[in-house]
Amino acid sequence: MKRALLGVGFAAVMVVAPWIAGSAVAAPAGTTFALRCDHNVDAAASLSLWAADGTSLGSIDLISCGPNSGFGNRNRVTMPFDVATVDVTSFTGSWGTQDCAQDAVSLPAKLTCPTDGSPGATLTTQ
Repeated sequence: MKRALLGVGFAAVMVVAPWIAGSAVAAPAGTTFALRCDHNVDAAASLSLWAADGTSLGSIDLISCGPNSGFGNRNRVTMPFDVATVDVTSFTGSWGTQDCAQDAVSLPAKLTCPTDGSPGATLTTQ
């Protein structure tokens, strides 16, 4: 009897274990965009989002950071779906007139503006 119960318990563990392991390691779908500003720098970016097959997934009209943004030095937006590429339609800030817009940026990506190394902002995807 004890052997039969042990066998049933073992079989139950063998059936449930793969399901538990699969749900524990499955990463949630989605793409996170983060904008980080250097000290005393304001920045804003606008993005058009694209799927791997070229289908438009919409846009992020504005992600901003900095002392005047209301978000502090970091801001993050998570989309509940996977994004393959983005068009950075605008990436500007208080550093001057340089706009670091770029088309067809493959993800993951890390873009820093301005590109001359002076204080600015960094846009990353995860």
